[in-house]
Amino acid sequence: SHEVAGKIVRHCEERGLRLKDMSLKEMRKFSGLIGEDVRDAISLTNSVQLRKTRGGTGPEPVRRRLSELKKK
Repeated sequence: SHEVAGKIVRHCEERGLRLKDMSLKEMRKFSGLIGEDVRDAISLTNSVQLRKTRGGTGPEPVRRRLSELKKK
C-alpha cells in the first residue's frame, strides 16, 4: 500500500493535482484494491483523527496531555 500511495502522490505532484481531486477511476489505475472508502482514508480530518499514539499529534493524545498538565 505504501508503494501505491507513493505512486499516486507522485502522479498528483507531477500534474499539480490534489489527492481529493482524483477520481476513483483514476486511483484504481494504480491498484484495483482501491475501494469506495478511499475518500475517507485520505481525508485530512480522518487522517488527523487516526493519530492516537501516546505523545502523538492527534486530537485525543493532545487532549490527554493537556489534561495531565493542567492537573500538575
